[in-house]
Amino acid sequence: MKTVSINQSAQILRLGQLCAQIGLSRSSIYNKLSKSSPYFDETFPRPFKLGVSAIGWDAAQIEAWKVSRIAASADLSRVMRPQTMEKHSLR
Repeated sequence: MKTVSINQSAQILRLGQLCAQIGLSRSSIYNKLSKSSPYFDETFPRPFKLGVSAIGWDAAQIEAWKVSRIAASADLSRVMRPQTMEKHSLR
């Protein structure tokens, strides 16, 4: 059996809160979770069951995912920036 350490102040986000926090639609979130979707993101946090028909996301995991996306974007812009500068300096 897997043991999970739970922070006493853990915050659970429901789907509407998650959409508002990350700026993605409900369908975009489910696309990130579906392995058969071209938009599947294996790094996107998985929801967990709260009850029979309710799910939620751990706010700390969502925050960590957002930080990783920002870092990945910053890395990409560093890679692309030198090419852009060269292009502009040729004028």
